[in-house]
Amino acid sequence: KRSAVNRANAKKKNVFHTGGRRSIARTRKRLKEKLGRTPTRLEVFEANHKRKDGTYINDHAKEFMDKANEMEGPSEEVFQKLAGPEHPGRLRCMGLGPTQS
Repeated sequence: KRSAVNRANAKKKNVFHTGGRRSIARTRKRLKEKLGRTPTRLEVFEANHKRKDGTYINDHAKEFMDKANEMEGPSEEVFQKLAGPEHPGRLRCMGLGPTQS
């Protein structure tokens, strides 16, 4: 029964990433070294949802970034509006450690 529930939930997912075994914390660190500054959550999202050839992993990720590029304002506010409410106890695209508190 649990297996059937998990299968059904897995089919509902529409956000995949291209990070493989690399954690978001490691992705953030690589971006920080590349950019010379702390990356925004939008930059981390984009890095984790684009392939090496520059294409997005799926239409959902492309639409997310297209909407983000159209919106005005600080990138953190744009990310929060598009991603929706945070899950308790963690922040999206931040890696290990940071929480909402």
